[in-house]
Amino acid sequence: MSNKFKSGLVFGFAMTLFFLSRTAIAWIAGEDLSTNDILKSFFASLLAGLVSGFLFGWLSNKFVAGSIITKSSKFEYDKNETIILQTPANHFVGVDAVGGNLFLTDKRLIFKSHNQIIIIMSGSLTSQTFLMLKLLKLLDCLTTD
Repeated sequence: MSNKFKSGLVFGFAMTLFFLSRTAIAWIAGEDLSTNDILKSFFASLLAGLVSGFLFGWLSNKFVAGSIITKSSKFEYDKNETIILQTPANHFVGVDAVGGNLFLTDKRLIFKSHNQIIIIMSGSLTSQTFLMLKLLKLLDCLTTD
């Protein structure tokens, strides 16, 4: 199950609870609600929650994983080089942050922005580098989606 689908389910569930809370507050405030009114509100809240959750998941997938992002994140690498990790990242040039992607291969650490490639580290990666990256992954600082 993808993260976007999970976030859509959570958002839909939260919206269902929000819509149901409006009816519950009206009932607690003393409004005269019939059983039919409560059932209508329940099913309308459930439908609105499902639709909003589906739309949230679908739209977040459209905006986050759009073709513009995936096309601009490729770079040329050697035939004997393997990509271990690719993640969105920022590279700070002075006080300006440049957005792009960070690529970890078995030979280099590379940052690629939309119009340039910066090789941060070259040569064989040491065990300390892998230990640092595993720690960052463990702390959820890096994602591999």
